[in-house]
Amino acid sequence: MQQKIQTIIMNSLKALRDDLGIEINAEINETFPLIGDESELESLSLVQLIVEVEEAVEEETGTSIELISDENVLGTETVLKTVTSFADYISNQL
Repeated sequence: MQQKIQTIIMNSLKALRDDLGIEINAEINETFPLIGDESELESLSLVQLIVEVEEAVEEETGTSIELISDENVLGTETVLKTVTSFADYISNQL
């Protein structure tokens, strides 16, 4: 399941880049930084990504998750360091 979630996140990042024109120059892979100094995402892009992932996970698994209101996702101990850490968190919530 974790690999499937990683693919969902990476596809969502690619959709943000390709469909919405959000500038992402780094390679989108498992180690892509979602937050921090190395991240290319602005806060609005990050929120868009989270919503996109919520919808894609529900569509793929049939399970509704609410990540945007989860303090673990947006709090100081965030799980959004990389695609892998976010996928691990989501997998554990399902």
